[in-house]
This record gives sequence, structure tokens and C-alpha cells, in this order.
Amino acid sequence: FAAFGTIGNVQRVTVTYSGSLSGPIGSRITVTEWQNIATSSAGDGSNTNTASAATSWTAGSITTVSDGDLIWAVAVETAAGPAITSWTAGTNFTLLNTDTQDTTSRGCTEFWQQATHGAINAGLTVSAASDGCMLAWALKTATAGTSPDAGIRVQNERRRRLRLTD
Repeated sequence: FAAFGTIGNVQRVTVTYSGSLSGPIGSRITVTEWQNIATSSAGDGSNTNTASAATSWTAGSITTVSDGDLIWAVAVETAAGPAITSWTAGTNFTLLNTDTQDTTSRGCTEFWQQATHGAINAGLTVSAASDGCMLAWALKTATAGTSPDAGIRVQNERRRRLRLTD
């Protein structure tokens, strides 16, 4: 489940997972900074999907209604299994970050700007057949935020790991 809102000019995405866990697993939170995302009613669709012992993962189809959406997706390994040593972004997507070192919470994020509205199914490939969950959100674009200063700019990125248990 994903809910979108704003805190000032900051988009808030809330993700709630409900289900059973087969022992303790790790989870991840990744926060990224984007400019020109709508500051109200930003959500243009979301979906989630699970993979079981697979190397090809997808989030499930989203049908967007606005042109120019940012499609942002996150994938997390959900069970101990073969070591994922690499992630390959799906068609048109760019990897934003990856983690192959954390043995309880391997994961990655990817993004793409969809020029024309329509159906999209974010996907990626992992190096070893594993269980996982992939979530994707479509965020509407708009003129919003403060333009970065000239010169070098680091977009903020924060990752945190949580340990979940039954």
C-alpha cells in the first residue's frame, strides 16, 4: 500500500506491509530528492508484486493518466537464499542504488521518466534466483521545488535498514 502526501514541498510516501514473515528478515527505507514532482495529488498509480525463486522481478502493471510521470521502483529480497551479487535495471530504467552486501536485506531502487501516459510494468533482473518484493509508484510532474544552484550538486539519498520479525 502506498499513500502520497506533502510536507511543505516534500513528497511523502507511506508504505505499509501486511503479511507473514518466515523468520527475521531485513527491510530497507530509501529516501531520494527529486525536483518538479507535483506537490499535491502527486500519485498517478502504484503496484506491488512478489517473486518466488526468480531472476526476473516485476512490480505489476500501472496505467498512468498523466504524461511525464516519474516511475520510481524499489525491490527487496524477502527471504534468505542464493546471494544476489548484481541488479540489472529494467528496460528504460536507471538504477539509483543497489545493496548486495547486506545478507538480510539486499535491495535496489530504479527510476524512469515516462514521456507518454499508459501502461508500465517496472521490472529488473537479479543475478540469482531469489524471493523478493517489488513496488513501483508513478508520480506526476509539475513545476515545483527550488532549482539547484549552478555547479556540482549532490542529490540527497538516505538508506536505512530495519530488522523485521514475526
